[in-house]
Amino acid sequence: MLTDDDYARYRQLSCIAIISMAAPESDLLRQALDAVEINGHTGTFVLSHAAPSVPTALKLLQHARVEVRVHAALAEWVRDPQGMVREELREEWRAAVLESHDGIRVSVGSGPGCRRGAGIRLGSPAD
Repeated sequence: MLTDDDYARYRQLSCIAIISMAAPESDLLRQALDAVEINGHTGTFVLSHAAPSVPTALKLLQHARVEVRVHAALAEWVRDPQGMVREELREEWRAAVLESHDGIRVSVGSGPGCRRGAGIRLGSPAD
């Protein structure tokens, strides 16, 4: 249903509403994940404010499309509390961050300024 042309006008809004549900029905979530569009850092902003549950965030981090995985990882980092990644998501989050190819400079590790063993730095590749 979400991919029908009749619903194109409301597709993205519907996808984000489903992603933000605490426990969406699995088929509905699958449809939303298949249809969701990520348009650069707007997608990061939208996903961070959708505040997906851990199971939904995990599905986003394991998504077939790399741009969904990367922006889901960035959204996890900037959501409240900022700079923290939920324990259940750390392995998939790290894998998604390392896939970034769009000019985002990312560093993952421990050290000064990194909380709970993972840090991320956004900037141009020359930084």
